[in-house]
Amino acid sequence: MVYLGYRRAQVAHPLDGLGYLATRDASRAISGAQFCSTMFEGRAPAGHVSISCYVGGARNPELAQLPASDMAHLVHEELSGVLGIKGAPVLTRVRHWARGLPQYNLGHLERRNTLESANDRVPGLILTGNYLHGVSIANCLASARAAAEKAHRLLQERDTPSHQDARPAQKPAGSSRPGRIRRLLRGT
Repeated sequence: MVYLGYRRAQVAHPLDGLGYLATRDASRAISGAQFCSTMFEGRAPAGHVSISCYVGGARNPELAQLPASDMAHLVHEELSGVLGIKGAPVLTRVRHWARGLPQYNLGHLERRNTLESANDRVPGLILTGNYLHGVSIANCLASARAAAEKAHRLLQERDTPSHQDARPAQKPAGSSRPGRIRRLLRGT
């Protein structure tokens, strides 16, 4: 990830959207960019803009290995051509993420089904995240909402009188919750 900040006057493009994605055949170093200061108020000081760019990934994994200064220069040069930027950025930050976004390769559906059926093997274990149904904010919110609803149902079922009678005696007051979770995962 490369985060760049510019004075608004440096950028010819109106930045009137959320950003852009580059197609695989575009021969671009940047696979996508987000116009953060357009999307979220306060992401840049007044009179400035902030842009986050994605580099590397499955498309160009070698680019993710570049030193921070080289990656920032590459991104700035490419953005300058795409967005009509004049001059150097006033802020540059680079974060190297070894595994930034999940890749939904062949076999993903089977892996997802295995993960989603984990509750059948470990009652109470509920998984959510961008590796299941998509990386967009909307996908992540939908996945989190479904997990929260499932957790709510499980807690309601657990607290019904028929389940309370079958529940083991409460642990003594010094019993740790992490230890209980580890035992549940091991099945002991």
